[in-house]
Amino acid sequence: MKTMKPLFAFDIGNSNITAGVFFGERLLRRVNIPTARAENCGASLRNIGIKGAGDVVICSVVPAATRSFCRCLKLLSLFKPMVVGSNGVIVPLKNLYTRPKETGQDRLVNAYAAAKLFGVPLICVDLGTAVTFDAVSARGEYLGGMIFPGMGMQLRALSEGTALLPKVKLQAPSGLLGKRTQDGILNGVVRGTAAVCDGLCDGMKKQLGGKAVVIGTGGDIRFISRYTRVFDRIEPDLTLRGLRMVYEHYNKKTDLSNGEGMEDMEDIARP
Repeated sequence: MKTMKPLFAFDIGNSNITAGVFFGERLLRRVNIPTARAENCGASLRNIGIKGAGDVVICSVVPAATRSFCRCLKLLSLFKPMVVGSNGVIVPLKNLYTRPKETGQDRLVNAYAAAKLFGVPLICVDLGTAVTFDAVSARGEYLGGMIFPGMGMQLRALSEGTALLPKVKLQAPSGLLGKRTQDGILNGVVRGTAAVCDGLCDGMKKQLGGKAVVIGTGGDIRFISRYTRVFDRIEPDLTLRGLRMVYEHYNKKTDLSNGEGMEDMEDIARP
């Protein structure tokens, strides 16, 4: 009897490589590795049990880190990882971007997972190093969206781009009218980001017909959700779950040679 081995999913972002260990549909473990350590991540991979992996699936927004990470994997395992966006592996979601290859693979993975889990039409907001807003139509089509600086990036820009504003660590702001410079910065960045989420999602909802479900994900989603009520569902591990879904889609030998893969979306697209 063949022993089932776990699937390892890796989301390589600008700040962190988020690793998820799946046994079937169950996410057993979630670990962050700094992206800056992609070239020397062997010890971290051994610590999470990579040698016991049944397979590996990756998506990335940092090409150089992906190459370094894959070299580390090659030294520790005998199989080649599935890299979303490479070697013909595409997210099975019709992409209406003017130039589809420019779309971040994490955005497509998020949109696909959200559509499968929560239905369409939808808006997916990913709060990380950058904040991305992505829309999927009632027909299951990826429509595009918006990109906004994340809160950490905003805080760094204020400090590095001015003479007197201090470095401020991301934390809960005080009352709306800050009495100190630090309070003013935190209020502007945190409450400003929440207001952007509210305003942009309202506008996107109208364009989608007013009934879109709004899904929140990313490393800062639980923090910002205290300051906005726009999110219908919070799913911090959406990208990892989406990677598992993409892997399983290919494991079923679905033909994606036409570059669209829309047959897999028929069960989520509403009439």
